[in-house]
Amino acid sequence: MSLIEFIKNTTDKKKRKVYIFLLAFAVVLNIIENIIPKPVPWFRIGLTKIALIIVVYSFEFKYILLFPVLRAIVGFSITGLLFTPVFIWSLSGSIVSAVVMYIIVHTGLNKFFSIYGVSISGAVFHSLTQWLLIIYFFNLNFSVILPAVLGLAVISGLITAYIADAVIRYRDGGSF
Repeated sequence: MSLIEFIKNTTDKKKRKVYIFLLAFAVVLNIIENIIPKPVPWFRIGLTKIALIIVVYSFEFKYILLFPVLRAIVGFSITGLLFTPVFIWSLSGSIVSAVVMYIIVHTGLNKFFSIYGVSISGAVFHSLTQWLLIIYFFNLNFSVILPAVLGLAVISGLITAYIADAVIRYRDGGSF
């Protein structure tokens, strides 16, 4: 049984435990990713999307929408960056990403997208949201680097999908 099937077929109490675990997992990944040196300024792989992908496939919309909000508040509180521009960009990108992934997974579009397509779509929309916010708030036009930004989003989407798929498929019968 995959992790998604386990979550969907479990009791509400266990679902809450899994949700809290995934939230804590995402916060830890967020902190780790802040420590990792960035190959390109402002670029992050988006490891927290691993947990978000699992949530998108396993939970209802209200929990999917709440996930990036809680992750950002807790994660950025720990790192001391709460309510900074980085927090706003991350939160905005994550919410848009979660909504896009939800739409793909829970509508007829799911016939056309694997977990890789879902993850790449989330990463691309996350990056586009952040890019548009930078243009809006700082009146900076980075059109020249947009292809590179989107290329990196596709790569990060592939990486997070690969890891999320491995996590979803591997379940040794452990319990929450």
